[in-house]
Amino acid sequence: MEEVKKFLSSAGLRPADIPTALVIHEVLGVSVLLSAWAACWAVKPSRTLLTALQVRKMPEWQKAQENVNKSKLINFVRNSKYLSSRRGAELGVAFGESYFLRKLCMPVLIPLKLWMTYQLVGWGRGGQEKGAETGH
Repeated sequence: MEEVKKFLSSAGLRPADIPTALVIHEVLGVSVLLSAWAACWAVKPSRTLLTALQVRKMPEWQKAQENVNKSKLINFVRNSKYLSSRRGAELGVAFGESYFLRKLCMPVLIPLKLWMTYQLVGWGRGGQEKGAETGH
């Protein structure tokens, strides 16, 4: 635990920054989820790119399909009285595609989200420190 404290303090982070960092990190995660889902719904990558990836990454593709079937959100969308069954099916497929693509991009997305969180916490704290210096 001391190593973590040393690392965070060497990076200029305080314990008071952790709740803000967690909120920022989660907001970034939800943003990635929703934007990937919307992009997959609009572009429909399964018609082209995902067919090749599906063959090469069969275990990941099967996991994505299982997650679609277990997802409470997808079941809610499929059973929604506000969406047609066709639209619900399209959204379900788009969710599976986005899950698969997000898992493939994890080696890039996780460090990117951590770096962005660090930058945003520092940016927010810098604004607070400037306000404290000027008395605002």
